[in-house]
Amino acid sequence: MKLVFGKYIGLFLKILWQKLALFEKITVIFLVFVLFLNIFGAFDFLYKSSESNQIPLKGGVIVEGVLGQPKFINPLYTKNEADKLLSSLIFSGLVGYNKQREIIPSLAERWEVSEDKKQYKFFLKKDVRWQDGDSFDANDIVYTWKVINDNDYNEGLKNIWSGIGLEKIDDHTIIFNLPKVYPLFLENLTIGILPSHLWSDIQVKDFSLSSLNINAIGTGPYKITKVSKDKESKITSIKMESNKYFPLGEPYLEGLEIKFYDTKESLIKGYKAREFSSFGMYASESPEISEIKKGFTNNNINLPQYVALFFNTKRSTILADKVVRQALIYATDKNKINEIANYGAGVVIDSPILPGYIGYNNEIKKYDFDIKAAGSILSQAGFSDQNNDGIKEKDGNNIVFEMVVPDDPQFLRVADEISSQWLKIGIKLKIIKADSSSLEKDYITTKKFDILILGENIGADPDPYSYWHSSQSVSPGLNIAQFENGEVDKLLEEARQSVDTNIRIKNYKKFQEIIADELPAIFLYQPVYIYKIYDRVKGVDLSGINNTWDRFYNINHWYVKYR
Repeated sequence: MKLVFGKYIGLFLKILWQKLALFEKITVIFLVFVLFLNIFGAFDFLYKSSESNQIPLKGGVIVEGVLGQPKFINPLYTKNEADKLLSSLIFSGLVGYNKQREIIPSLAERWEVSEDKKQYKFFLKKDVRWQDGDSFDANDIVYTWKVINDNDYNEGLKNIWSGIGLEKIDDHTIIFNLPKVYPLFLENLTIGILPSHLWSDIQVKDFSLSSLNINAIGTGPYKITKVSKDKESKITSIKMESNKYFPLGEPYLEGLEIKFYDTKESLIKGYKAREFSSFGMYASESPEISEIKKGFTNNNINLPQYVALFFNTKRSTILADKVVRQALIYATDKNKINEIANYGAGVVIDSPILPGYIGYNNEIKKYDFDIKAAGSILSQAGFSDQNNDGIKEKDGNNIVFEMVVPDDPQFLRVADEISSQWLKIGIKLKIIKADSSSLEKDYITTKKFDILILGENIGADPDPYSYWHSSQSVSPGLNIAQFENGEVDKLLEEARQSVDTNIRIKNYKKFQEIIADELPAIFLYQPVYIYKIYDRVKGVDLSGINNTWDRFYNINHWYVKYR
């Protein structure tokens, strides 16, 4: 009976369809399409709603794979990625960041800023405890500040804190006094605080010898319970448990283990063997990183970093001619470079201030890849291949530039591609690769390069002063291109001294316009960091991290158990 009924229904629908006009048929198809969209949308809504309605429960452990060895789990002495990652888990600062990269309270409950913007008064949270149970108070902040200002302390933080005074009002109130207005001061307060009751008996000159650099005690979300070593005393793993005293709330995950790997190859091998539940790498480090693997979620993070070609116009008279720099940027296929450097995962850029950051200017002059325009510009400037060797000359001299490149596979791939691209317009490159020590000592400090490929980390706030103000041209300044422009100096000085966001935005936009016109560098791409984690781990949100070691900034919200 059912088969017969189905047969007549099908016949009826067929006859009905044949009688419909073309317009009516199109209307029916459209309505069916809309119906399917609504059905699938409802399923998607139900799925998302069920996830958002989950109530996290305490419990569960994740294992993280990390490249390198920890040496100093001490926020004042961190030397490498492993140190910084572990310090972020063990320690906490007066303030931290949220996912919008905004400053939020951590050990501090709140703060007040004086009318002249030179005094910051902090009110500390009460009942905060160190991971060993001792009470945290203002004495710990005063002690950390004294260590940084000690004559025997010679780490980078010393320069950042130079000239800043500190007063203790009571156990839960302190005042920082600044010598001048500095809108980015709060960023300095993200640094982890040391426990004075453990460190105060150790002289600063002996800090590097203390066992507390590995068996660290802080106020962060996790505390160390076990450090495992191999026969050669290399640390193979560190186990931690959640800190019930964490001022932002005890984490849901009851345990965390960090496993250490010596090479990128062994880390990727461990990933394939599922030796851990999470790890991260730059997309540039392996084509396998971008691939989606069953059971893992890929978190792609655009960090506040960029890679650029910096021109030394003071060393090369040819590069001092802006017309030549214009030809070079037209001859640079950034999309192809991004594909080769990051296997397509990076973001092509045109400016030292990145998309999504304060003051980003999308209206600046852009130089789209145009090999014909590049060749024409050089010809009009009097460059030609007079001896038919493929290299353009002027006044009898070949155009040959020395390009210094960090000895890193990503940068070497970029250098080879640029060399190939520029050769098409008759520009020859002599590539000089340098390890990290030689790069700093022999080239960056001495400025003995024509062109330098380098990555720069601009941080949460895009203040370009350190990289583009003329005062930073001499070592140890970070103005690699030795760019000097009076108008830019004034713009960056005013922006740095102003607490008015609108002034900073206006100045930064004008700054980018000048950079796009003067071309002291070619901005290539923004690297992408990919963090892979088991998809059963929920609550992970890495959208606002500023460095790779910040990835656990909201780990107290991660969970694997729920109801």
